[in-house]
Amino acid sequence: MTVQNSDAFLLSRNGEAYQASFADLSAALPQPVWGRVAADGTELSMRGASVSRRSTGIYKVHLDQARADADFPVIVTLETERDTSNCTIAALQIRSTVLRIIITEQTSDGSFGTPRDVGFSFFIPA
Repeated sequence: MTVQNSDAFLLSRNGEAYQASFADLSAALPQPVWGRVAADGTELSMRGASVSRRSTGIYKVHLDQARADADFPVIVTLETERDTSNCTIAALQIRSTVLRIIITEQTSDGSFGTPRDVGFSFFIPA
């Protein structure tokens, strides 16, 4: 069985019954924020945020809804290709409305090197 946005549910509050559509219920629930971003900063798919490329390897993700504080989990994964497999996330700065992601090429000694443009995906649970 699948649920459609137009499906109605019978709910009760303080003994009174009322109907609500699935669309109304899902809009009232917290939603996850996620996105997939190309190396040049183009949004490939996005929900609850927008992104801009600030300079080589530096991206800023703007959240549509501010979080209560900057203490929330963020998962970031890099798109790996043959020429970007040695890249890593050098910094992830989290604010209530902004993520700042810095991607660099890792040097042979394991330190962070030159900033690199690399596509990435991110996910913030609801």
